[in-house]
Amino acid sequence: MSDCGYATARVAARFGARPQDGDWHRIELQRALAAVLDAARGTPLARWTAGVASGHDVHAIAAVLRGHRRALAAEIGGWMPAEWRPALAWLAVAPDLPVCAHLAAGRPPLPWMRDDTVYGALLAPGHDAGPDDAPARAGRVAADAALAALAAPGNAASPVGERWRAEWHRRLPRAAPPMLAEAGLRVAAHFGAAFGPSFPDMHRPAPRTASAAAMPATAPPPAVFATGARAALSAQLTRLYRRCSCEPAAAFAYLGLALVDLERLEGELARRALFPDLPLAA
Repeated sequence: MSDCGYATARVAARFGARPQDGDWHRIELQRALAAVLDAARGTPLARWTAGVASGHDVHAIAAVLRGHRRALAAEIGGWMPAEWRPALAWLAVAPDLPVCAHLAAGRPPLPWMRDDTVYGALLAPGHDAGPDDAPARAGRVAADAALAALAAPGNAASPVGERWRAEWHRRLPRAAPPMLAEAGLRVAAHFGAAFGPSFPDMHRPAPRTASAAAMPATAPPPAVFATGARAALSAQLTRLYRRCSCEPAAAFAYLGLALVDLERLEGELARRALFPDLPLAA
């Protein structure tokens, strides 16, 4: 089996094992975090909830899910032919764009950013000084040079979203279909949309959804719009997967869907951690 054939076969198995509507409904019915974790057992969501405990706060939950996301991206990258790996790795950092925007704006890093092995490596030298940061520095990994450049302060003339876009096009192989190039921009825009106008503008060639167009570019969308945007993006990525299921683009489509699934799961878990007594929606 060719490298591409092996990759698409593995991706097909993962695509078929994605959580379905019934799996999401099963956890949405639970009010407590412990109950959500229990309901996830025996479903595809158990893969992502592994390592989350009922006593975790939102930062601990997010850290576990970031670990799952990075491990998944590394795993899929290992299946892919070499010429496709840089672009796949770049798509995988789309959820990191808000952190890059925060640091690029010169804002002080938040404590949970210091504790993250990747984000800690993005900090400017003056940001991580101090004895309390020694344990975090010891566990840091080398950051992707392009990701570090996104997070570097002093580039106000070149917004983070535009720099991500330029690097995305640079990394895509010539054989990449236009549908893949556009889908990648939509993934990045989805994760960065609440952090400035440069993110929504990243997918200019594509028609914007009615819900996205109705929102100011600088305002975080309400939950109903976020849910609609997530559904629209998932539908686009599913179309990409089905049209390119035997091509390398299928791996990008699956990874994008997994990023969206992880975002949705983090929202469900964080809501229970923050508001354990909040009534369920009607």
